Amino acid sequence: MTQVVPPEEEFHYHDRLSHSIKVAQVSATLARMLVYRANEGGRECFAEINLEEWVDPDHCYAAGLAHDIGHPPFGHAGEAALQQILELMGEKDEQFWDLDSQAAIELTNSDSSRLAERSFEGNAQSTRVVSKLSFRGDGLNAGLNLTLRTMAAIAKYPWAKGGHPVGQNKLAQKWSFYPEEVGILDKLVRAGFVQPVTDKNGAVIRVHRWVEAEIMDWADDISYAVHDLDDFYRARLIPLGQILLEIQRTRPTINWFESSFDFGHDADIGEALQYISAKLKSFQERSQASFNDPAQTPGRAGGRMEEFNAAFEQIRSLAQEFTRSSDFSGTHEAHADLRRFSSAVIKYLSEAASLGFDAETQRVQLRLDPTAVLVAEFFKAINSYFVIESINLAAMQYGQQFNLYSLFSGLHDLTAEWMEKQAENKKSNRLPARLRSYLTTQAAPGQATIPVAENPTSTEDVADAPGEDLIAIAVLDYITSLRDAQAAHLAAQLRGARETPTVAGNWLNT
Repeated sequence: MTQVVPPEEEFHYHDRLSHSIKVAQVSATLARMLVYRANEGGRECFAEINLEEWVDPDHCYAAGLAHDIGHPPFGHAGEAALQQILELMGEKDEQFWDLDSQAAIELTNSDSSRLAERSFEGNAQSTRVVSKLSFRGDGLNAGLNLTLRTMAAIAKYPWAKGGHPVGQNKLAQKWSFYPEEVGILDKLVRAGFVQPVTDKNGAVIRVHRWVEAEIMDWADDISYAVHDLDDFYRARLIPLGQILLEIQRTRPTINWFESSFDFGHDADIGEALQYISAKLKSFQERSQASFNDPAQTPGRAGGRMEEFNAAFEQIRSLAQEFTRSSDFSGTHEAHADLRRFSSAVIKYLSEAASLGFDAETQRVQLRLDPTAVLVAEFFKAINSYFVIESINLAAMQYGQQFNLYSLFSGLHDLTAEWMEKQAENKKSNRLPARLRSYLTTQAAPGQATIPVAENPTSTEDVADAPGEDLIAIAVLDYITSLRDAQAAHLAAQLRGARETPTVAGNWLNT
């Protein structure tokens, strides 16, 4: 599955698999470095603490491998589409427009609001995949039977939908547990891996994650910032050399925080830097509070300007590792220059992390240099301006979302027809085997298991299960298991298209 690019071009980019492998590698290496530096530093706060009980490279590696396993086809655009589908399932006469046939695709409406309340979230789906949908070598038991500690390391957002800390609106869009898997969260809280903090009225004001989840999360940020930059510079979509050159050209005494970035050297690059500057300032404003210690994030009172300026000066320093101001040429020298720069950024961001111990909560926590957090956000903002916010990507994602609308609708109708046949004791193979399995073995919201006969392959009693919720969740589980190209091809088939749409591109020198 791709991060943000079309499936037809994914072999030139970091896809979900290669991204996850690199996050795992960075996460494990970061864990080793953090423990070594903490032990060698002789800090008194760790004198009576066995850090290996808190930070283990293998758990961080496993978390890195699993952190994106539940993300659907077409990346974040696909996630947004599936969220919208579930939220609209409870609306009467809701329709999704099919671009191919110019006909309305009508979804069966749910009799309850449970699907909208459950919604869809890639991180929660990751928890569902490793705990329920995947299977071990014996093929008899659902889930991978991971330890609670590993599950804690995977849980980037350790709450169910709506359980995020109050006042942190952006976190409302993220959660790691569906109602079906909320029992795992309860175990993590009871075991002390996750520690919610409430006010006197019982409202959650902060959630202390397990430190290995924090390490994996920072490794994800590092990998996302650097590898997307690498990809899109090689694809000639990001003028990385010109951006870094513009920053190097500025006078040493500049106040970056108050700058208009209208230097007169390159108007287009100036506009990009204006966008990036606004993005970083907005990030600072949102980051007044964090998962754990507010002092470890950007936006500390009285320090925003200093941290902003320090971040740009650090970027100026890193820019010295990049000697080319032209587009990527594909030569050995161009590759070597890019590798040297990427390595320097990864090294800097990794070394900006350290371990701390909070005496009040008696927990080991990850501490991040606020300047480094802004540097990572700077590179992510470059990707946002030149790629995420481009009309080319917007048009492509619009089409991808309609692919998922028609894919969900078609599979939903086929599944409903199949269940009707089973209720009439009529055999039918008009449904993928994996989807049939999800229908008969997976839990619907509020249930431990779907009612089935003793024989796990039997379809008896399926009709007595809560039909709409069961169908929708099983279809979602199936769609999430597809690769981008598979999803696009199947959606085209369901619409009656003779050929799967493709996007041409010239990548000979990448």
